Amino acid sequence: MAEPRRLESDANDVATRDSQTEALLVDGLDRYFTGKYEDAIHLWTRVLFLDRTHARARAYIDRARTALAERQRRAEELLHASGDLIAQGHFDKARRLLNQASAATGDDERVAALRVQLERGERAHAPHVLPSSAVVDAVPLTVPSRARWSLWNGTTIAIGVGLVIAAVVLSPAIRSSLGFGNAAQAPPPATDGVSLTVAPGEMFGLIGPDGAGKTSTLRTVLGLLPPDGGRVTTCGLVPARQRRELSERIGYLPQRFSLYGDLSIDENIAFFARIHGVRGWRGRRDELLDLLRLTPFRDRLADRLSGGMKQKLALACTLIHTPALLVLDEPTTGVDPVSRRDFWRILARLQQQGLTLLLTTPYLDEAERCGRVALLDRGKILELDAPETLRRREAGSVLEVLARPRRTAQEVLSGTPEVTDLETFGERLHATLSRTPREEAGAAAERLTATLRAAGVEVEVVRPVLPSLEDIFIARIRGRA
Repeated sequence: MAEPRRLESDANDVATRDSQTEALLVDGLDRYFTGKYEDAIHLWTRVLFLDRTHARARAYIDRARTALAERQRRAEELLHASGDLIAQGHFDKARRLLNQASAATGDDERVAALRVQLERGERAHAPHVLPSSAVVDAVPLTVPSRARWSLWNGTTIAIGVGLVIAAVVLSPAIRSSLGFGNAAQAPPPATDGVSLTVAPGEMFGLIGPDGAGKTSTLRTVLGLLPPDGGRVTTCGLVPARQRRELSERIGYLPQRFSLYGDLSIDENIAFFARIHGVRGWRGRRDELLDLLRLTPFRDRLADRLSGGMKQKLALACTLIHTPALLVLDEPTTGVDPVSRRDFWRILARLQQQGLTLLLTTPYLDEAERCGRVALLDRGKILELDAPETLRRREAGSVLEVLARPRRTAQEVLSGTPEVTDLETFGERLHATLSRTPREEAGAAAERLTATLRAAGVEVEVVRPVLPSLEDIFIARIRGRA
């Protein structure tokens, strides 16, 4: 009797599961035909949780993703056309297209930024609006000596593999639309006088505090933010007008994890491969999984990955179409130290393979790994060069001090006239002697050692060192204050 009862129970379980899958399929179709493609994908993915071999669910998901990609493509075309119409002064047509783009994508930051441009253009009427050709062609690839217009400040960025940004400005109005204050209060531009060049195959770092303009610069490079003035060329294309073509040549890793948590590693990579139209992507996927050491976890859902593994998965999705330029916005924020080190090893290997990398990071020890860095603060570049060159070029001397008790040593050094700045690095102190030439640093170290010991401090070492990027950056920021 036990066997028939077990079979009857199994049959009931199968019937229940089948009824659940059918209900989810029907609900998903309702969402699909009302244009809610992401909701439909979510429901049909739940079907695959119940039955991973369900052919109809997989076919529906592919269809919904295709429709979603087509809608996004159409929205991109509308945004590009809107920007051109605004630049040409056709504000009514631009508003109609913006409304259509908003219906497709919602009021995202690009729509909001274009609406700001539209409103400003209408207020100023046509005389103050430059045609798009003037914005692209009339500005030289050097920083103008003064503002070209009352709202503009010269900014130039030139980045390798055909990426150039000339006289790019993000105005107070766009800063306001991004949540940086009221445009009527005239806050400073998001970028102001920025000028840089990145060679092909180089790893270039933008470093600076929050609000320095790092992410705004990246978004301008990618065409996600339209500049108020100047010229932007990325990989030989104008991002604001050729974003679809540009997406085939660049990879972008944003700050936040934005992949599908209810899809596996394999499924997420496959999705991005199809979005980019990559043929024969399975071999490329396997190669990336081996490089990133994700092969043993390829069937694991993205939501169940650690922070470091999520970043590796995002990197794999970014690289699946073999871009020429990789843009990373603070890629290791919130990642444990071991995963951070592993991630940077991977980036170094990618650079050795010829990939150009443009990245931002709040960690100055990470920035030391870049070929060159730009120190940004309040939209301006304070320094731009190779980290080693910046350290050797710095005037004055820096002494590294290891002494106990550290607090007493800190108080003694802070009261020493020769010491112009003092920073803590773990157990060590960095004493900056800006008026002491580097060739006299050894004698200065002996004087500070004597001063500390006279105050009863146990001195382990006082020695000259090259200033770190953090020393240089803090000195530049304090010099502007």
